[in-house]
Amino acid sequence: MQKKLNEFMNSDFTSDLNGTNQCVTELQNILLETSKKSLKIKKSKRRRKITIVAQKKWFDKDCRIKRHDLRKLSNLKHRDPTNVELRKNYHDALKSY
Repeated sequence: MQKKLNEFMNSDFTSDLNGTNQCVTELQNILLETSKKSLKIKKSKRRRKITIVAQKKWFDKDCRIKRHDLRKLSNLKHRDPTNVELRKNYHDALKSY
């Protein structure tokens, strides 16, 4: 990157329209490259654990739905632990799962 910046500083651009356009495009390329290197965006990885559980013979659609409902109730229970009705629904869902 430093090499490109030094080349840009040492190059002689003409003062006409083409020289100005060339100068601007080179500076733009330098800025784009530095921004890409400094602001790396990580790609999210796909989780494959769900497919492993779903491949087991005993884990059918009904079981998956019950597990999903249980997790939803669990998250709600953690957000509001004093709600008695929510806790009762969670324990009933846990028994049926």
